[in-house]
Amino acid sequence: TVKVGQIPDGWGGADTVFSGELEAVFKEARTRYLEVHCTRIDRRADVVVVSAGNVLGMDLYHSVRVLSNAWKAVKKDGTMVLVAECSKGVGDSNFLDYSRRFQERRELLAELRHRFKLGGHVNLLLQEALERYRVQLVSVLPDYYVRNSFRLRPSRTASHAVQQAIRVEGKDAKILIITRGDLTLPVINEQS
Repeated sequence: TVKVGQIPDGWGGADTVFSGELEAVFKEARTRYLEVHCTRIDRRADVVVVSAGNVLGMDLYHSVRVLSNAWKAVKKDGTMVLVAECSKGVGDSNFLDYSRRFQERRELLAELRHRFKLGGHVNLLLQEALERYRVQLVSVLPDYYVRNSFRLRPSRTASHAVQQAIRVEGKDAKILIITRGDLTLPVINEQS
């Protein structure tokens, strides 16, 4: 069976297109994706500002997924600023339900092992991010949802979020901005 795969260029088009046997296409596409979308950094930043982009930034459910792309770029207990308009709201109703019902990651994990529902896995990813970092959200979502349902720190602008992060991390904090968090995979240089 012939399979076709493509690597996005980041501007709505394709950088490269592959076709052939499934496993070979996957391996070639993975290698090319890493060539195109990996960004080398010298060291972990104190503050990482990551944009969810137009597609994933449409709601919180999809936006949260980009946090894991930037994990390698931020120091432990640092600050992540997720910039996602969330014009379509929270997104998946299970995601909101799990956020309200399970405040502890281990309780959510136990629930998902017994009664898995889509939405819960994204909430698990969010809870993991909250255990590792301070997470701020720049969006149009009401502060009530951001703070009380998802335990995120709300901001209306990226500038305000960065100012808050600098107050916590210190005036000499290293800040990294990832404008395409939906595609970019930061990697720390080996010699650092």
